[in-house]
Order: sequence, then C-alpha cells, then structure tokens
Amino acid sequence: MRPGRHQGGRPNSDRGARLARRARLRARLRDERGTVVAEFAISLPAVILLLAIVLGSAGVGAQHVRAQDAAADAARLLGRGESDARALALLRRALPGATLEAARTDGLVCVTVRAPARLVLTLPVAEVRGSSCALDDELAGVPPND
Repeated sequence: MRPGRHQGGRPNSDRGARLARRARLRARLRDERGTVVAEFAISLPAVILLLAIVLGSAGVGAQHVRAQDAAADAARLLGRGESDARALALLRRALPGATLEAARTDGLVCVTVRAPARLVLTLPVAEVRGSSCALDDELAGVPPND
C-alpha cells in the first residue's frame, strides 16, 4: 500500500474531512442556542392553562359570594312581606339565570339560591348556591313599618 492512501483508494484527507464534519455536527448538537426559546414555547401553554384555572376559580368564588348576598337580600324582602316576583327580580339582577326557592317555617323565611357557575369561556361547569333566613314579619307578629 502506498503512503497517503487507505484500502478504499481514497486519500486520508477524505477521512480527515469526514472527521471534521462529525466534529462540527457534534458541536452543533451540543450548542445550546435556541433552547430557551424552545423551553418557553413548551411551557407557555401550561402556564396559560394554569392562569385560566386560577382566574376561573376566583370568578366562581365571587359568584358564590354574590349568590349568598342575593339570598340574604331576597330573604329580607320576603320577610318584610314583599312579593316573590320582586325578590326574583332582585335575584336575577345579581345572578342571571339563578333560581329561587323560599320556605316559611317557624316565623322564618328561608331562601336558597342556585345559579350556574362559569369557569372558562362562560361554559357552565358547576353550580353555586347561597342560602339565608330572615324573620317573617307576618308570622312573627311584627307590625308593618308605615
């Protein structure tokens, strides 16, 4: 065999070029440029989903407080002798789509309010409830305020 040649008949410089290409390829594979962008692109949907869940949960909590307040207001109205229609109108202003259940027992007016809870994209997923009782002026013998 002649010097400068290997068995395939190619010069040793081809082998050196292949080794250099492999070294450049390995260096590119080890290069970390762009990894931050890729990691950000992968984690961004998870962060957005988590943010939507947190904000949706806070919204449901606020709806629950509104349901509880509306139930207390409706119980007071019914306890003073106002009509069911007026109590329902008050309720519907606070919580659109809500329902009202009222019961009178032992000198009390107890009201339960139910409304659809909306998490994300206004899809009704759950239900919020609020309930409250007030004295029934008619059954308790309280004279009306004139």
